[in-house]
Amino acid sequence: MKYTIPIFCFLLLLSCSKEEPNLPPGLFTIKIPIISNERALINWTEAIDPEGEIVTYSFFIDAIGHTTRVNDRLEGGSRTIMGLDPSTTYNGFIEASDENTGVRKVNFCFTTPLSGTLEGEFNDC
Repeated sequence: MKYTIPIFCFLLLLSCSKEEPNLPPGLFTIKIPIISNERALINWTEAIDPEGEIVTYSFFIDAIGHTTRVNDRLEGGSRTIMGLDPSTTYNGFIEASDENTGVRKVNFCFTTPLSGTLEGEFNDC
Protein backbone atom coordinates (compact mmCIF):
# COMPACT_ATOMS: atom_id res chain seq x y z
CA MET A 1 0.00 0.00 0.00
CA LYS A 2 2.83 2.40 0.79
CA TYR A 3 4.03 2.16 -2.86
CA THR A 4 0.63 2.87 -4.35
CA ILE A 5 0.84 6.67 -4.22
CA PRO A 6 4.39 6.95 -5.69
CA ILE A 7 3.52 4.49 -8.46
CA PHE A 8 0.30 6.38 -9.19
CA CYS A 9 2.22 9.70 -9.37
CA PHE A 10 4.83 8.16 -11.66
CA LEU A 11 2.14 6.81 -14.01
CA LEU A 12 0.38 10.17 -13.97
CA LEU A 13 3.58 11.93 -15.02
CA LEU A 14 4.11 9.45 -17.85
CA SER A 15 0.60 9.97 -19.14
CA CYS A 16 0.94 13.76 -19.38
CA SER A 17 1.37 14.76 -22.99
CA LYS A 18 4.25 16.97 -23.94
CA GLU A 19 3.49 19.97 -26.10
CA GLU A 20 4.57 19.28 -29.64
CA PRO A 21 6.94 21.85 -31.17
CA ASN A 22 5.42 24.14 -33.77
CA LEU A 23 6.75 23.19 -37.19
CA PRO A 24 7.24 25.90 -39.83
CA PRO A 25 5.17 25.97 -43.01
CA GLY A 26 6.36 23.63 -45.76
CA LEU A 27 8.65 24.51 -48.65
CA PHE A 28 7.42 26.78 -51.41
CA THR A 29 8.96 28.01 -54.66
CA ILE A 30 9.35 31.46 -56.15
CA LYS A 31 9.33 32.20 -59.89
CA ILE A 32 9.67 35.55 -61.61
CA PRO A 33 7.91 35.22 -65.00
CA ILE A 34 8.14 38.87 -66.13
CA ILE A 35 10.95 41.37 -65.55
CA SER A 36 11.09 44.79 -67.18
CA ASN A 37 13.43 47.71 -66.65
CA GLU A 38 11.05 49.13 -64.03
CA ARG A 39 8.92 46.28 -62.61
CA ALA A 40 8.89 42.56 -61.88
CA LEU A 41 6.10 40.06 -61.35
CA ILE A 42 6.88 37.61 -58.51
CA ASN A 43 4.85 34.40 -58.10
CA TRP A 44 5.11 31.85 -55.32
CA THR A 45 3.48 28.52 -54.61
CA GLU A 46 1.45 27.90 -51.48
CA ALA A 47 3.28 26.78 -48.34
CA ILE A 48 1.31 24.09 -46.50
CA ASP A 49 1.53 24.18 -42.71
CA PRO A 50 1.96 20.70 -41.15
CA GLU A 51 -0.41 21.57 -38.29
CA GLY A 52 -3.02 22.97 -40.70
CA GLU A 53 -2.62 26.56 -39.53
CA ILE A 54 -3.29 29.55 -41.79
CA VAL A 55 -0.15 30.71 -43.59
CA THR A 56 0.50 34.36 -44.45
CA TYR A 57 3.44 35.84 -46.33
CA SER A 58 5.75 38.81 -45.80
CA PHE A 59 7.66 40.14 -48.78
CA PHE A 60 11.14 41.71 -48.48
CA ILE A 61 13.43 43.22 -51.13
CA ASP A 62 17.00 44.46 -50.83
CA ALA A 63 17.76 47.61 -52.77
CA ILE A 64 21.13 49.30 -52.40
CA GLY A 65 22.02 47.40 -49.25
CA HIS A 66 18.75 48.03 -47.38
CA THR A 67 16.25 45.25 -46.84
CA THR A 68 12.74 46.67 -46.99
CA ARG A 69 9.49 44.96 -46.06
CA VAL A 70 7.33 45.59 -49.10
CA ASN A 71 4.16 43.87 -47.93
CA ASP A 72 3.10 42.03 -44.80
CA ARG A 73 0.44 39.40 -44.05
CA LEU A 74 -0.17 38.62 -47.71
CA GLU A 75 -2.45 35.77 -48.62
CA GLY A 76 -2.11 35.62 -52.41
CA GLY A 77 0.71 34.06 -54.38
CA SER A 78 1.61 36.94 -56.69
CA ARG A 79 2.91 40.51 -56.39
CA THR A 80 4.22 43.10 -58.83
CA ILE A 81 7.12 45.24 -57.65
CA MET A 82 7.22 48.63 -59.34
CA GLY A 83 9.67 51.53 -59.35
CA LEU A 84 12.75 49.40 -60.09
CA ASP A 85 15.90 50.75 -61.72
CA PRO A 86 17.15 49.45 -65.09
CA SER A 87 20.13 47.08 -65.20
CA THR A 88 20.06 46.48 -61.43
CA THR A 89 20.27 43.23 -59.46
CA TYR A 90 17.67 42.83 -56.72
CA ASN A 91 17.72 40.26 -53.91
CA GLY A 92 14.83 39.49 -51.63
CA PHE A 93 12.95 36.85 -49.75
CA ILE A 94 9.44 35.83 -48.83
CA GLU A 95 8.64 34.58 -45.34
CA ALA A 96 5.75 32.17 -44.88
CA SER A 97 4.47 32.40 -41.29
CA ASP A 98 1.92 30.28 -39.47
CA GLU A 99 -0.30 31.34 -36.56
CA ASN A 100 2.20 30.12 -33.93
CA THR A 101 5.36 31.91 -35.13
CA GLY A 102 6.63 29.10 -37.35
CA VAL A 103 8.49 30.74 -40.26
CA ARG A 104 9.91 29.46 -43.58
CA LYS A 105 12.09 31.85 -45.63
CA VAL A 106 12.78 31.46 -49.38
CA ASN A 107 15.16 33.75 -51.29
CA PHE A 108 14.82 35.21 -54.77
CA CYS A 109 16.93 37.43 -56.98
CA PHE A 110 16.74 38.91 -60.46
CA THR A 111 18.35 41.55 -62.64
CA THR A 112 16.29 44.12 -64.49
CA PRO A 113 17.19 44.64 -68.17
CA LEU A 114 18.51 47.94 -69.46
CA SER A 115 15.34 48.27 -71.53
CA GLY A 116 12.40 46.17 -72.61
CA THR A 117 10.80 43.16 -70.94
CA LEU A 118 12.04 39.62 -70.26
CA GLU A 119 9.59 36.71 -70.03
CA GLY A 120 10.36 33.24 -68.71
CA GLU A 121 10.89 31.48 -65.38
CA PHE A 122 13.53 33.56 -63.61
CA ASN A 123 15.00 33.28 -60.13
CA ASP A 124 18.76 33.66 -60.40
CA CYS A 125 19.61 32.70 -56.82
